[in-house]
Amino acid sequence: MTSGRERAFSRVWLVWQESPAYRKLPARALRVLTALAQFQEGSCLPTRVTVSYRWISEATGLGKPDISRAVKALSEAGFIRKLWSSGRGTCYELTCPACGNEGAGAGDNPVGACGNPEVVYRGNARVAFGNNPEVGGCRQPIKNPPIREINNPNQQGEAPADPEGFAELWRLWPNRNGSRAQASAVFARLLEAGIRPRLLISIAEEFKRGFDADFRYFPQLARWLDPDDVGGWCELFREKRARRRSALLEDATEDDLWEALERIDARFHDLRQRAREDPRGSVDGYYDNQTVAQSYFIRHQAEARDELTREALEADGLIDIALLPAVNDYDGS
Repeated sequence: MTSGRERAFSRVWLVWQESPAYRKLPARALRVLTALAQFQEGSCLPTRVTVSYRWISEATGLGKPDISRAVKALSEAGFIRKLWSSGRGTCYELTCPACGNEGAGAGDNPVGACGNPEVVYRGNARVAFGNNPEVGGCRQPIKNPPIREINNPNQQGEAPADPEGFAELWRLWPNRNGSRAQASAVFARLLEAGIRPRLLISIAEEFKRGFDADFRYFPQLARWLDPDDVGGWCELFREKRARRRSALLEDATEDDLWEALERIDARFHDLRQRAREDPRGSVDGYYDNQTVAQSYFIRHQAEARDELTREALEADGLIDIALLPAVNDYDGS
């Protein structure tokens, strides 16, 4: 049975295909338009969709420059209009450019014409039913084009299996009103970036225990997992990592830090070697070698702390999420 989302997609696509501008769109622009239409918020035009450049890239296989050109072409042709941008993505309004009278529905009541209240718009109970002479100028029903003909990868075949650990996370989450598929996709992206599933589950359990409001106000899982969402898993992850890092540094001596910096900094290695061989000597005639090495260490001691704790933190799965593509490759423009 065709789902409501597929029916809405087909109706909107039928309207677009009647526009002369549609036939002039570049291939990449058509791919981006198809991707946007899959997740439209409404079932008719005009409607909205909120996505990020990263999501469009995953759905179409295009890079950011190609997506930018495609979005520009679609905007100039009148198929989309940018409404606003936020931390979660860009909101576009999907619209219908001026539609011609060619093809299906030619006549006084063309299918897809912008001023035609009988086609696709809300409150229309007369579209796609038999014995409707006002649609298409005949008594034949308008059939939804098969989704497979529009090359929609998100609707083909069986749904992908949940990533490791997601089923357990979904069961413990109090608010399951959101999209499970969307939450699973974000969860999989985090795992691909290096976050361990067991660690995410433990952070979710900690968040649930500390939630002191009514569970009706519990965030949806896809939103909480989003790396760009304020107050989500990233905040608790950073706190857990900071606590573990502080514990590791409590037992560290200054010699430990000097050796850690020496391992990663060739300049400091040379300065320290000189200080060992001739601590009171001077290269510039102003400061002795020991003082120069000490001054250099003070300026770079943060790097020494990072190096000293890095291996232990990574062994615990507490990687530096500031370096993860899951956090930094997001583009909400």
